[in-house]
Amino acid sequence: MCINRKYNILILVVFACITIFSIVFLFLTSNNLNIQNYDIELEFNGDNAYNYVQDQLDIGFRIPGTEERKESAQYFISKFLEIDSNFTYLSHNFTIYTTECQNVLFKLSEENDNIIILGAHYDSRAKATRDPILENRSKPVPGANDGASGAAVLIELARVLYVKKDNLSSEIWFLFFDAEDQGGNGIPGWEWTEGSEQFVNDLDDFYDSTNENIESMILLDMVGGTNLQFINEQYSTSSLLDELFAIGRTLGYTNEFP
Repeated sequence: MCINRKYNILILVVFACITIFSIVFLFLTSNNLNIQNYDIELEFNGDNAYNYVQDQLDIGFRIPGTEERKESAQYFISKFLEIDSNFTYLSHNFTIYTTECQNVLFKLSEENDNIIILGAHYDSRAKATRDPILENRSKPVPGANDGASGAAVLIELARVLYVKKDNLSSEIWFLFFDAEDQGGNGIPGWEWTEGSEQFVNDLDDFYDSTNENIESMILLDMVGGTNLQFINEQYSTSSLLDELFAIGRTLGYTNEFP
């Protein structure tokens, strides 16, 4: 894996800290941004997250429909069951054309009615269609940053938040998407975000819409890149994105959250 271990651990930790504080400030406390006065012990372990990235790369190319993709889903289940052998998890199985795919959902603090979704895709791209080296464009992508990094942060966030589960006033979903990254001829005929669209179509199968409310979702995608800067893009809910960036800058990460 050709990435700078020390720097990329830092990036994983930075994004995880922002996510934890976002949960605390956006959903569990008032809207007043007062990080200095909030007593929370962050226990996110960057080495753990890095190792989870390496574990996924060791499995191989996580292309939809392959045995490696199936092994990845089982890997996530095993890591969550290490946290708690009774951790609730659900498989969302679906088919794109003739390819069997699988989203995996884990639920924490299910007694709460309000739901926060933390999501990431775990499939790796079947073809490196934008590789600057022409002969590489038909080869599969290892997916260390684009796929494995977001999934790794989810696993470590689950470990951290599980310890604090009795203090959570919202249910947390950890949602791993398959079949997200194959558009643009990664797999011919496939579109981007196939897995998340399938999940939204079947969403009512996974919660009680009469008594439960999905408040927000934070998607972790490509959070392990070198010299990474997060973009204040226009597709997300602007108020949530503004809060995330404000928290990041308040914590001192002005380069990562310009």
